[in-house]
Order: sequence, then structure tokens, then C-alpha cells
Amino acid sequence: MHVSQAKIMIFIKPWDQTVYENLFVMLSPISKLQKKFDYYLDICLPEELCKQYAKSNDLKSKYSIGKDLKIQSVGKLTDEFRNSVNFITTLGGDGTILWASKEFSG
Repeated sequence: MHVSQAKIMIFIKPWDQTVYENLFVMLSPISKLQKKFDYYLDICLPEELCKQYAKSNDLKSKYSIGKDLKIQSVGKLTDEFRNSVNFITTLGGDGTILWASKEFSG
């Protein structure tokens, strides 16, 4: 069986609970589709956000996010890592978009 794979880096507006909860709204269908279509998504979050995500069992349960959804903590972005990312998404405002753009600009 062939399993497709993609790496997604997610930037979200820091210290905003509403935007943080929207992360779970976004991850919920991804979690379900991953199982249904044998599509492996490597979700990458900035290091501090990943620590917060690990402690958010109530939100994971509320949005039915499976334990098999892999979330990778990313510290300093290396060129090797940047080149391995297939998609970048942002949740927040123009500052979040600028942050992501700065991190991935050549």
C-alpha cells in the first residue's frame, strides 16, 4: 500500500485563545481525512505552541482529533527543513503572514 505524505508548517497568532482554538477546528478534518485516504500529514508548529498543544487534551477531545495525528515541534528553521515543507498556512492576521513570509523568504 502506497501512503502519500506532505509536510505542513502552521504559524498562528501567538497569545490569542480564539485563534488557538481555530487551530483545532482546522486539524479536526485533517485528522479524519488522514485515516480515510492513507495520507500522512506531518504537522509542524513553532516550539512554544507545540508545548501548549501537547497539554490541550480538552480541545483535542472536543474536536475529535485522533492521537495518531503527528505534531512536530520546530525550533530554529534550517534550510533543510524549509526545503522539506510542502505547505505553509497561517492563522491570525497580517502580522502572522509576515512572520511566516520572513521565516521562508529566500
